[in-house]
Amino acid sequence: MIAGFIGLISLIIRNWGAHPKLHIITYVFAGVFGFIILLSSFTFFIGIGEGLAATFGITLITFAALAALYGDWALGAMTNNLWGFPSQDSFGLYVSYLILKRLTMFSL
Repeated sequence: MIAGFIGLISLIIRNWGAHPKLHIITYVFAGVFGFIILLSSFTFFIGIGEGLAATFGITLITFAALAALYGDWALGAMTNNLWGFPSQDSFGLYVSYLILKRLTMFSL
């Protein structure tokens, strides 16, 4: 995920000025992630949490979840397709990819 996120950041920097929706999505996700870091740090310092490991774990899990969501929305903003509807020329490829990607959820 980290390698993919680094590549995504490279695309975002390259397309920053061309897509105003990308600005909104970036600011919202940065605000949410910043709030989670602030909240977990606050609970660590006042002693509510389990300690540094729990604070780091919460922050890491939140980053992973938000990075996945942010990546999808940022790519959608760059392609002007926030809903993710496939075009007709690649519909078969899209459906097969979607099915194969979701099959792993049943492996638990």
